[in-house]
Order: sequence, then C-alpha cells, then structure tokens
Amino acid sequence: NLDYIDPHLRYQRYLKIQEGREGAREVYFEMKEDSKSFVTEYTALLLLSRKMRVKKLKKFMEKHPEFGPGYFELSKEFSEARLGEQTARDKASEKKYLKKFFELHEQGKLLKYFMDKSMASNFLSNAEKRMTALKTFDASILENPVTVSSTGYQNGMFNLTIASIDEA
Repeated sequence: NLDYIDPHLRYQRYLKIQEGREGAREVYFEMKEDSKSFVTEYTALLLLSRKMRVKKLKKFMEKHPEFGPGYFELSKEFSEARLGEQTARDKASEKKYLKKFFELHEQGKLLKYFMDKSMASNFLSNAEKRMTALKTFDASILENPVTVSSTGYQNGMFNLTIASIDEA
C-alpha cells in the first residue's frame, strides 16, 4: 500500500516470466481490488494491450494529474521505440507528455514514487534522450498537415502538387 512504482515494475517483470502477461494481469487485477494505493491501479494498467492501456492511462492521468511517472509512460506509448514508425501526431503527443513529465519532475513529483532512485534516473535519462531527438519537431505543422499548390494551367493541363507531413 505504499506509493512506490519500482517494486511493482520489478514484480511485474518476474510475473511475466513466471506466469506470462495474462497471468501477471490476473494477479494485478486481484491486487488492485485490495490495494489502498493508486500506484497499484496504475501499474495494473501497464499490463493491458496498447489500445486499452493508452485509453485507460489517459483517464487515470485525468484523476491523478500530479503523478509524474504516468506522463513518462504515456510519452513512451507514442515513441518510435513502441510504435516502430511515428507520425507527426505521435511525435507531438510524445513531446507533450515528456514536457509534462519534466515539469512535474522539477516540482518534485517524480522521485517520491521511487524507492530505488537509480530506476528514476533511468526514466530521466530515457526521457532526456527522446526529448533531445524531438527538440527540432514543431507541433505547429499539425495545423496544416496537407498542402496543395498549383503551378497553373500549361499546355492544356493543370499541375497540382500535394504534400503531406507524413507518408501518404
């Protein structure tokens, strides 16, 4: 019933090896029912499929907006490492959640959820690397994701150029 996430993450790793992902999910959903800590609910969400995990994490973060580790996890859901191929919207989401993560870290709302500060350091290191890669990304390109231009009418034809921020 303590609000530390690192023991949960280590225990989940062990459970996934011993029981598989489904077995770990069953254990955690039983634990969640008896726990007084919102961290148990949070870590149970991490065992869901990606689509459900993202949806439930967003709802969880609405209830717990001061929970720094939650924004780190949400940022990972939109990262190239998780998705393989990122769209511009994915990059914008990843950057938005990383910014919130760093803001909460500056306010002291990250380290208090870790017994093992080296795990928190790994979170920060990972987030810093990803944020560095996203520094040049400007979310304002999402305002006009598709552009169309015309060179006009020539030789009985119109020439249109269509460009998209993501692969078509």
